[in-house]
Order: sequence, then C-alpha cells, then structure tokens
Amino acid sequence: MAAPEYDVFICHASEDKEPFVRDLRSALEADGVKVWIDEVELVLGSRLRETIDKGLGRSRFGVVVLSHHFFLKRWPQQELDGLLSLEAADGRTRVLPIWHDVSQTDVARYSPVLADRVAVESARGLTDVVAEILRALAIARKASAETPNTRTAYGKLKKLHAGPQVNYFLEVLGNERFRTPYQSHPSEPFLEYVWVDPQFYVQAAVNSFGSVLLFTVTSRSLTFTPVFEMVPEPSTPSRSIRLCQDSFEALDPEPPRRGAFFASMGARLFGYWEARYYGNPGNYQTFILGVNQAGALTEDDVSNPFGPQLLVLQNPETDESAAREALQTVRRHMPNTFGATAPYITLDRIHTPIGVTFDQVRTAR
Repeated sequence: MAAPEYDVFICHASEDKEPFVRDLRSALEADGVKVWIDEVELVLGSRLRETIDKGLGRSRFGVVVLSHHFFLKRWPQQELDGLLSLEAADGRTRVLPIWHDVSQTDVARYSPVLADRVAVESARGLTDVVAEILRALAIARKASAETPNTRTAYGKLKKLHAGPQVNYFLEVLGNERFRTPYQSHPSEPFLEYVWVDPQFYVQAAVNSFGSVLLFTVTSRSLTFTPVFEMVPEPSTPSRSIRLCQDSFEALDPEPPRRGAFFASMGARLFGYWEARYYGNPGNYQTFILGVNQAGALTEDDVSNPFGPQLLVLQNPETDESAAREALQTVRRHMPNTFGATAPYITLDRIHTPIGVTFDQVRTAR
C-alpha cells in the first residue's frame, strides 16, 4: 500500500477557515507537517462521512473542527454519532475532534457520543492544539510500522478484565514473572502476580480464592498506546483512555476530590494516581489512571514542573487552592498505567501496591 500523500487533513466548516483553520494549518506546516484542507472543507450540500473518508484515504490522521458553524449544517444524528467510530483495523481512532468556541454542553446538545470523546479545545491556545495533533500524528505514524508482536500485545490486553480466576490471566498472558505474597491484612491475604512483556507490565492482585480483584497495565513504550474503556453510566457511551497519548484532563476535565488521588515525590521514586469510582447499577467499579515510574515517561514527567507539583499534592497541609492549581498542572500529563477493580470491590480491599513498582521490575526485560 502506498504511503499517504498527507500527514493530516483538517475537516472544517467553510466559515471557520479564516482565521482559525488557516492559522492552524500554518502552525502545523511550520512543524514540518503536510496538511490537506482544500477538498475537506464542508459547504452546503456536503456529506460528512464521505468527506472524512476522502480525507482518511489520502492522510495518516484527521482533525475535525467542531464549532457552531459545523453544527448549524444540521448533520443527521447517525453521521454525528458515527464520526469517531472511524478506526483502523487495530482499533486506533484516526480522527481527533477540536472544540472551537463551543463547550462540552454545546457539543452534547447535538451528540452526547461526541461530547464524551477525548477532544482538544481551541480555547487552550493554538500551541496546545498543535501539540495534541502532533502527539496523535506521532502515534498514527508509528502504527504503520507496528510489528505482528505489537498487534498481538494489543489483542492480549483487550481480553483482560478484573473478576475472573487468575488462571484466566495465565491463559492469556502465560506464566507470571513474579509472584509475591502480601499479608498486610491477616483475614485476607493476597498474592501479587506480575507479567513482563517487551511492551507492557501487567499486575494482578489475587485473593485467597484465586480471584483477580484488581489488575493494572503499564505501558513500557511511548509508542505502545493501548485503549481501555470505562463506563460512567449504563445509559451513556463508554469513555476511553489511550495510554501515553491522552491526558488525565482530556478524559475528565473535573479534578478528582481529595482522597481520590495519590501523589508521591521522593529522592528517588515518584508517581501519581487518581481513581474514579462509578457506583451505578451493574457497574460498581473503580478505575485507576496513573503515571508510574516503572513505565514509559516523557521528558515532562521527569522534570519541572511535574516534580514540584507532586510535592505540593503529597503534603496533607496544602490548602485547597494550592492543591487545585497543582492538580491542573499534573493532569496535563499522560497516564502510562490503567487499572480496574472487580465489580463491588473498592480499593481499600486491595492489600498490594497499585501498579508494578520501579524497584520490582527495573531489571526485568
């Protein structure tokens, strides 16, 4: 198959071309990105799906500018809801929405599905928008170079969920590398299983009955970006997170309350975790996202301002205003770890570390 002619196409309403789309194109081209916009401009009579299919046919990745002008074209609901289902064969979403001068409430009025998807807001400034597009494009470029082993790794992780017997994990992942007993709670001893793959680590907290009450996945490479689904309510679409690509705030702009996040910054080790408990019928689960020192890290993860903000957050005497400001900075980072508890299991029932530890796996290959 021939390489795409363009890196990115920008699907947009004609009314948004000046100045936003023009400036966005110029900024991307200044970073060496080949941009296509001329034939993916939406005018009266355009067909949304056909226009985007045309863009994907000639580009690695697509951007769709969602604005008041866009929604005034009165797209059929089916086309709106299906906009982000355009994926490659390996499940990678190839279209990134930009919310231009619209809020999540505005988008939800037209399509709740779109409102729940990861997007970037133009209000954050052109520099941030370009950075998000470059990050997504980097993933799209790497996808074409993936090996069969990488695709197999994605397939294994899609099969994992909390709740089954540990034998199921052994069938999917093979033999564990580490098995560690934890006796921190005398009435409920745990075993921690850890699997080591060139692309990822998997941890499972297993009770005395052999049930997996928690599992975590940590990506070992910034180019290994598995997707995990979270269901906030039975009546709404799943929310998804792509490790090493999506930020904490992109998944949920609302910062977690105290007690629902954990920050640690020491002389040698650091980490940040936040937990989301969805207590809805049929879905009483806690989902965990984190920056784990054992996993893939960006330069920003190991330098300022991330470290100082962790120090602020781990101090119990930090006031609410300072903590909120620190959270805003930290949550712009990308989690490299996802975790989930079994239904009806809260984190206080888990007596192992949350996620693999750096000292545990630092010599593992």
